[in-house]
Amino acid sequence: MYLENGYLVIEARKEKIRDSYGEYYYTSTRINTEGKFKIKYGKIEVRAKFPYGKGLWPAVWLLGTNYRYVGWPMCGEIDIVEFLGHDKYTVYGTIHGPGYSKDKAKSWKYRLKIEEPDFTKEFHRFGVIWDKEKISFYVDDTVYYTVTKKAILSQGYPWVFDNYFFIIVNLAVGGYWPGYPDNTTKFPAKMYVDYIRIWQKNE
Repeated sequence: MYLENGYLVIEARKEKIRDSYGEYYYTSTRINTEGKFKIKYGKIEVRAKFPYGKGLWPAVWLLGTNYRYVGWPMCGEIDIVEFLGHDKYTVYGTIHGPGYSKDKAKSWKYRLKIEEPDFTKEFHRFGVIWDKEKISFYVDDTVYYTVTKKAILSQGYPWVFDNYFFIIVNLAVGGYWPGYPDNTTKFPAKMYVDYIRIWQKNE
């Protein structure tokens, strides 16, 4: 992780390392604001550009600050944007909570038109608008998905998004969803972040 021309770069590398837990073939990193910055409600926006390649999984997301005490998914998770490196035209917005996590999470995708500059070619803006009643996801100037507290409660699940959350930015390699890199995946792979901005209403 480093700065390049004013951008934060999270870089994944293909390299073999070993530690007390075992041997690994890729390295990457993540940054988070736990213990430094937390938010409850507001507008959170990131401007970023993602790497292309099978098995790459960049994301910007929020995790409940109480996760060490109540566990996941009771703490709640808001995935502002997730991107699978093999599909350069699609991103996802998702919430996870008790009864609606993993493959049962409340999720939707946003897909660019083929003629538009894809998510690996140009920077795009990804964000959520979050209040007491709903969470809306947007790309650039388009809101593409809204999850409401009323809908979650009507399904018999708890709404766990009235607490404080912190921000995580990471570039994962491999995993159940993106699959693993193949011979076409180029390393080092770089995720660029221009900014993360927060707006909150005055009480």
